[in-house]
Amino acid sequence: MNKTQNGKRKATTGSAGRRAVRPSVRIVTTSSDQKNGRRDSGKRLMPRRARLKMISLGGSGKMNKNMILYEYDDPNLPDGGDIIIVDMGMGFPESEMYGIDYLIPDITYLKGRLKKIRGVLITHGHEDHIGALPHLIPELGDVPVFATRITAGLIERKFSEYKEVKDKKVQVIDSEETLRLGVFRIEPFRVAHSVPEAVGYGIHTPYGLMMHVSDFRFDADPIDGWTTDSEKIKRICEQAGGALLLNLDSTRVEEKGRSISSRVVDEAFVQVFNEAKGRIIVTAFSSQLARIQQILWAAEKNGRKVAISGRSMENNVKVAISTKYLKVPEGVMIPVKDVKKYPDDRLVIIVTGGQGQKYSALVRMSVGEHRQIQLKNTDMIVVSSSPIPGNEEEVYRMMDDLIRSGARVVHHKEMDIYVGGHGFRDEIADMIKLVNPKYHVPAHGDLHMLVANKDVAVRDCGMSPDNVFIVEDGQVVEITENDVRVSSRRIPVGSVMVDGNGVGDIGNIVLRDRQAMASDGIFVVIVTINKKKIELASSPDIISRGFVYMRDSEKLIFGARAEIKRIFTNHANRDSFDQQNLKEELKQRIGDYLYKNTKRRPMVVPVVIEV
Repeated sequence: MNKTQNGKRKATTGSAGRRAVRPSVRIVTTSSDQKNGRRDSGKRLMPRRARLKMISLGGSGKMNKNMILYEYDDPNLPDGGDIIIVDMGMGFPESEMYGIDYLIPDITYLKGRLKKIRGVLITHGHEDHIGALPHLIPELGDVPVFATRITAGLIERKFSEYKEVKDKKVQVIDSEETLRLGVFRIEPFRVAHSVPEAVGYGIHTPYGLMMHVSDFRFDADPIDGWTTDSEKIKRICEQAGGALLLNLDSTRVEEKGRSISSRVVDEAFVQVFNEAKGRIIVTAFSSQLARIQQILWAAEKNGRKVAISGRSMENNVKVAISTKYLKVPEGVMIPVKDVKKYPDDRLVIIVTGGQGQKYSALVRMSVGEHRQIQLKNTDMIVVSSSPIPGNEEEVYRMMDDLIRSGARVVHHKEMDIYVGGHGFRDEIADMIKLVNPKYHVPAHGDLHMLVANKDVAVRDCGMSPDNVFIVEDGQVVEITENDVRVSSRRIPVGSVMVDGNGVGDIGNIVLRDRQAMASDGIFVVIVTINKKKIELASSPDIISRGFVYMRDSEKLIFGARAEIKRIFTNHANRDSFDQQNLKEELKQRIGDYLYKNTKRRPMVVPVVIEV
């Protein structure tokens, strides 16, 4: 890091890629602070009625949509206090959420507290921590977003695809800087992970230090040199007189021992390059830029060219090159459209699709639909990732399709070609001991992971079970001058569904309709009426999709038509004809008729046409 003549550090500020001088402590003043003439002295305030709350809107009890907020309530302060938010991630839809692309947190709780929000702190660039930003930031107003250099670049690349935030810049922080946001003083610290420049945050509050350690692992020799900064973590805690509370990653706590060093992947790729007779096709998370660096170095050493296929991978590599994170050997990278110009034994192709995502490059290859690449039996396909929980079926189906093509498929259970970004049980224990908090809140994991994290804190680290809180989304950890407890109050939380360009327009009713159509099919009843005579203009038409094959179910269909005619005749003989009432009765009675005869209840859609 460069220094000026007076010894102050130079660091990156503004959008990713710009350089400027800044002080070691940055005070961010919001527009509402300016309007109210507010100044933050940095003193430890303890007003009588003030309280601090930590609330998870996603990621606790269900491993997705990571978003935690810290709220300081004080009626004596302008706007009633301050809020900072850590991460805004997306989650994968459940299998029965048909047509839904992904999920984002429900921020109903924040809607009436917008003036209190001082900033959004991002720990790292994985989608489950940044994926909701383009959707939620416009709802929060002109809120500053803070992230390290590479993470900022990944976020701004994402912002560029959304009209509402395409010009928004991320404020770049560095791991040695201190931020002041309202009453909060925040010290970032480096943590090793599977994406570049991940950080945790020491959050100094009027009631004590909150240590926020999201995804992390201990790796003494990571590829990019970005180690977990144990010395700074220890120093932050000591200077604060001890940590009041630790919020800690739980993802791999059920794995015994310690995670292996990312350096073992180097050895595995040596074996891959030695054994491959044709093309080497590697899939990895598009955010694993250190893995891509390893592949680039191995390709240069073995005289191979590297092509990239997959939009997210291409975008992330562009960001990594522009921020000088990736060192690309001269002449090694080629456009994917040029792969046919080179012999197979001189090619490496890095692709998206390690999670079996529909339309990803590797999935399209597995079914023979990739525009530039058709698989061959001389190809070696390296799946340098492990299935995210819930994605196993898609991943293994894709791998079977790849094997059917004749290619050789190598995965993490066969060779050490994947190292995850989360610490195992002993590393969780090491972090708890390092921070030595008075209270501990396991986070970032399903409920059974949170419980396992508590077990480590109690059994291996000697913490009192009464001081370790299992908290799921919506529960509130409340801190006052005299007490730390989980409040009996829960706030509304949930998932907002994103379907194409629609955000939140698909609700439970539409989802139930999709589920009904998927499980039992649809039965459309079309009734054409002569509106002058109030009589059927033709025999009712029926369309069955996903319910029964009509040619094989003539008796059932004939009976349904007869039932439709009886229902219509009953309505036609009334004093006044009501089309809406007819539709409702058709829906109910035809549904009952079909269930009586098949024990299945498809979605019945009545259509009434007047001619």
